[in-house]
Amino acid sequence: MTLPEESGSIHKNAKKLVREKLFQDLSSVDIAILSVISKLNQEDERHPTTSVIQKELLVSHPLRRTQLYDRLAHLHELGFISADPFRRPRSYHIDKSTLESGSREWLRRQKESLEQLSNRIEDLLRTMENATPSEVARLVGEAVENNDGSEA
Repeated sequence: MTLPEESGSIHKNAKKLVREKLFQDLSSVDIAILSVISKLNQEDERHPTTSVIQKELLVSHPLRRTQLYDRLAHLHELGFISADPFRRPRSYHIDKSTLESGSREWLRRQKESLEQLSNRIEDLLRTMENATPSEVARLVGEAVENNDGSEA
């Protein structure tokens, strides 16, 4: 399943960075799961169950059922797949709207993470700006006396 390209929306270098980060968060197993669900949704117009997905992944990515449940829960939490919570066995669905929803959620989480990191960096920068060489020397001296690098 492919989404239409949005020309010019992301600069090439930024696109590369987003892609690298995305595929740090989505493993090859996650991509394989999304691919299996998409293929079965398109071919048979059915929403596969965990056991069907597991059988499809048997050769390329053999997973124990608990591992597959964990990955499916992760993908569902991000919004990349949908599942009917009342149906047993649970079946999974992927389409353009779930991919867009998952992408929105992933971007939201990345922005939140970067904001937290940015706040931490700003705090560290303020601390460094206010620190004096004598304070730093005292900390180093205490660490030397304790013969370790732990906090004094």
